[in-house]
Amino acid sequence: MKKEEDWLNAVPVGREFGSPDHERLMDLDQAAYTRFRSREKARNWLDTPCEDLDGLSPEVASTTPQGMAQVMILLDTQAVDRDLRTEARASLETFLSLPGDSDDQQSASLPGEGVVLEQSVKLDSFAPLASAIGYSIITRGVPSAILEPLGEYLDLTPSALTNLLGLDLRTTQRAAITGQKLPVQVAECVLRLLEMNQLARDVFDSDETALAWLNRPHPMLAGRAPFDWARSAYGSERVKEILIACKHGGAV
Repeated sequence: MKKEEDWLNAVPVGREFGSPDHERLMDLDQAAYTRFRSREKARNWLDTPCEDLDGLSPEVASTTPQGMAQVMILLDTQAVDRDLRTEARASLETFLSLPGDSDDQQSASLPGEGVVLEQSVKLDSFAPLASAIGYSIITRGVPSAILEPLGEYLDLTPSALTNLLGLDLRTTQRAAITGQKLPVQVAECVLRLLEMNQLARDVFDSDETALAWLNRPHPMLAGRAPFDWARSAYGSERVKEILIACKHGGAV
């Protein structure tokens, strides 16, 4: 009984929620994943002793504010595997283009038109996303397996992405394995994230600059990152207004 009580009363450590190191380690994980776009490569880099950090691993060095600053500077110098993002983009377009069942195909025609929309989807068409294409994708259904390449493409860790989508990470992983489709409201949020990313890419003309902007707190968004506003359609519209103003000028 005492052992059980000791276990229940144990202070959270490391990456456990409630640990004094939780926020720092989550920030570190996100920064490394954003740089390498691979959980395995990020983990290996964080655990490997580095001469530039006096022989400490980046994770150990980050325990002080000065060390964390050094780690972030060092991260910027690391080579990025750009092929991974290209592969993720191709996977996303494949998942978004997958046909549904026959019933889905029948309902995929817009009311009053009677014409089934094209099956092939390209992310370039998301700047902005036409309502007809969005309607077709949602009607077909979006598989849960899309979330892994989505995280790689948007430089979001699995936990950060599922948090944005309002999902439980383990439940989502099981759903992907069993081939389940995302709930409609989650699928719509996925499309909003992709549209937001493509619009930012169109404005800043650089994947890296666009993703940095989308993940950085913005003063016109109550100090929250633009991606956070993708949780609702109205929030997404506000981000689009700011991006359009950035590109063409005008009041926001």
